[in-house]
Order: sequence, then C-alpha cells, then structure tokens
Amino acid sequence: MPATPIELLRAFPLFRHAGEQTLATLAPLVRSVSYAHGQALWDVGELPDQAYFLSHGLVEIVRPTQAGEEVGLALFGPRECPGLFAMLDGRRFPAGARVLSEEARVLCVPREALVRAVDQDAEVSRAMSDVLRQHNAILRGKVDVVTAGEVAQRLATLLEVLGERFGDEQDGVLQIPLTLTRRVIARLVGARVETVIRVLSRWEKEQFVETTPEGFVVRSQARLHEESQR
Repeated sequence: MPATPIELLRAFPLFRHAGEQTLATLAPLVRSVSYAHGQALWDVGELPDQAYFLSHGLVEIVRPTQAGEEVGLALFGPRECPGLFAMLDGRRFPAGARVLSEEARVLCVPREALVRAVDQDAEVSRAMSDVLRQHNAILRGKVDVVTAGEVAQRLATLLEVLGERFGDEQDGVLQIPLTLTRRVIARLVGARVETVIRVLSRWEKEQFVETTPEGFVVRSQARLHEESQR
C-alpha cells in the first residue's frame, strides 16, 4: 500500500516529531512531483512559493557564470530539503536547482503553510533549527572541497563529505550509493573533467576507490583521509 502524505512527511527530520494537527493540516496540501535528469526544480531569480522535500534522487544547487557555465554549490540527497533558506526568507532564489540522478521524487509544500507550521508547532520550529544547521554544514562542506588544494585533495574531500552524509560502512569498506557523472564531479570540485578522470582512474588501478553503477566504493577510509590532507 502506498505511503500516506502524513507518512511521507514523517520520514523527514523536520516533521518527525510534528504534532498530529500540524500534519493533518499539511497533508492535503502536499504534492508529490517527479523530475527527470537535468530538469530544474527552480531557476535563479524565481520567487519561492513552495518548499521542496527530496524523497528520492539527487539535486545539485548551481549558479551560472558570465561565461555561460554552471558552478556547483551544493548537493542534496534523500530526506533533505534543498532551497530551505531562500524559502523561509521569501526572497528570490540566488541559485538554481537541477536533478543529477535519473529521476528525483519531491514533496512540494506551499511556503505559507510551512511557515505557519514553523510558527505554530514548537517541535517543527526546533527541528527547523536543526535542519538549517545541517544546511550550513552542507555549504561548509562545499567550501572545504573547493579549498582543499590540488584536484586529488578536493576529490578525496568530496568523497569524505558524501560518505559522511550518505555512506554506509561494512567491514571497513565505505559504500556511497550516489551515481555521479565525471562532468558533475568536475563541477563539484572545480576541476577539468579530464583531470578528474585521471585521478579516479589511478585510484581504481590502485584498488583504492571503485566506481560502480550504484556509486562509489572506498576500500580504505584511512587513505581517503590522507589524500584529503596532502
């Protein structure tokens, strides 16, 4: 049986301890929307009229440059809420959002309804503070990546950040179930695609990091940390 809107909302940290009345009010307003790879959740300059709760897939926050390219600012995955700062602030989005995965499933909640829930439900208000701190950590993680030094350091730092947020360790092996193209990785670490390919190819030959259809397999977290600190 498909999950109810209330069950879908409960899966997110923001609503885990929300009151029944809060969820009953929000549930009829929830829209479940599927986005295809490359599709925009929103573009730069749009006014936020809804909040986006990502239940499946990957979304990248991007900002266009004067040269017509896009710079990746942050990456959001399942159970996260891209664009939350701008949504609460009510100002125009300073960056856009694009789907990186083959598909993304998103719960859309009207902005006004969510703001009322934050104001009226103490549990949602407390959870919002935690979620916003997490968003700060996500943005700091991006800064850590792009300032890590050489490309290998930046790439190792990116894998560390993704491993902490989405990874699963089994028998000392870290599995990161995120499928990212080399082009997307290059944008996230601020490097040329060819350079990223060379680094990952070297690591795969050394049986250190493996790229699979399901994502990345890191066979030594100790070495990953060493690579990020070189």
